[in-house]
Amino acid sequence: MQKISNMPNEILYEILKNCDTSSILQLNKTCKLFNNLINNDMQENKILEIQTDVFKLELVFYLHLDISSYFHLQTHIYEIYDYIKLVIINGFDNVMYDNENEIINVILRMNVITYDINKFKENFNKFLHEHALYKILMHSFKEYELLTYVSPEQEKQIIELKNSYKKFKFSGTGNKAEFDRIHDLINSNIRTNDTKFINNMKWLAMETTLNTMNTRNLEKKKMIGINLDLTVI
Repeated sequence: MQKISNMPNEILYEILKNCDTSSILQLNKTCKLFNNLINNDMQENKILEIQTDVFKLELVFYLHLDISSYFHLQTHIYEIYDYIKLVIINGFDNVMYDNENEIINVILRMNVITYDINKFKENFNKFLHEHALYKILMHSFKEYELLTYVSPEQEKQIIELKNSYKKFKFSGTGNKAEFDRIHDLINSNIRTNDTKFINNMKWLAMETTLNTMNTRNLEKKKMIGINLDLTVI
C-alpha cells in the first residue's frame, strides 16, 4: 500500500473533493480521518535518533583568490571566534604571492568541536553573512569530515538498523552540560591575552580530554564518520 506522504497532491485533492463535507459534522469526520492517516504515516516513517555527546568537524576550503578577496578573508576570518566557541584556523601561514594581479591559492582548514551541530551551522552562516565571506568560502571547492563518538552498544545498534533498512540519524544536540564543564575547566587554566593562541590551546585541550575520556573508559567509545545531515556514512 502506498504511503499517504508519497501520494501526489493531485490525488490527495481528489480524495478530499470526494469526501462528505456537506455539514460541519461530516467535515469534522473528514478532518479526523485525514489527521489519523497523517499521524499513522508519520509514525511509520519516524526516523530514530541516536544520542551522542559531541561532534568534531573539519572543513577544508580550496580557494583561488584575487588580492582584494585574500586580504578581506585574512582580515575577517578570525572574527569567527566571536561565533564559534572551539575552532582553530590554519592556512595563512605559508601563503606566498609576487604581485597584486596574480591569483592566490589558499587551502583553509577549520577544525571545530561542538556539542550542537545545528547551532554551529546557524552561527557559522551568521558569521559568513555578517562578514561578507559567504561568496568567498561557500562558492569554492570544499570538503568536510564530521565525526562523533559511539559506544559498542550504539555501534551494534547502528549495524542492526542498517541491516533492517530502518531510518535513523544522530541527534543534533549532544551533552551540553559535560561540554561546558570541560570547557570551563580548560578555560580557567589558560593565562594569555593572545586570542588565537587561547583558541588553539582550548581546542587541543578539549580534543585530548575527549579522546582520553572516551577511549579509556569502560565503554571504550570509538569515532565514526557521519554525514552533515547526521545520517551514518
